[in-house]
Amino acid sequence: MNEVELTIRAFRAVLGTVGATYVAIPMTSGKRYLDWAERTGIRDREGAEVWSRIFNEVVKPNIDDARPFVDSLRKRWDSPIVDPTELEFLEGWQQIDFYELWKRVFDEFIHSVILFSGWEYSVGCCKEVARALELRLPLMDVNLKPLRKDDIESQMFAGISETTERGFPTDLLQDCLERVKKLKSHGSN
Repeated sequence: MNEVELTIRAFRAVLGTVGATYVAIPMTSGKRYLDWAERTGIRDREGAEVWSRIFNEVVKPNIDDARPFVDSLRKRWDSPIVDPTELEFLEGWQQIDFYELWKRVFDEFIHSVILFSGWEYSVGCCKEVARALELRLPLMDVNLKPLRKDDIESQMFAGISETTERGFPTDLLQDCLERVKKLKSHGSN
């Protein structure tokens, strides 16, 4: 059994069939990463030293910003909250492993999604948003205001535009936007 499957089993052990709300939080990419890469001049994300810096200067501050929101949400929300920052680093995991994990978690456990500030700059968050829309899950902003599909598209487009203007690649963000554009509008999404 691989580690993704083992992690899914842990979710199943805790959540059973109850379902949960997921908070999409930028971690390894997003606006803070863009700011960091511009400030340091480091664009190549390869190597242990670079990833150590990204972890300390991007990932940890992103987590520190999001945790108080998640903690507050847990006190007032009716269903369990899935906080991806709790899995900030798993030894030996690549980004593709996290993408697979969260896709499977969405498919089996998630019934609504809250988008944390800056999600539209994060490849992982945009993939999660596209999957949520494909599954017809309700999406909300940090004020718990429902978001429609056209709201999502506008925010994704704004994130792609700024990222492009700053000289960073946007192919993965654009792929997510294309996935979203292909979907028919429905409900509050």
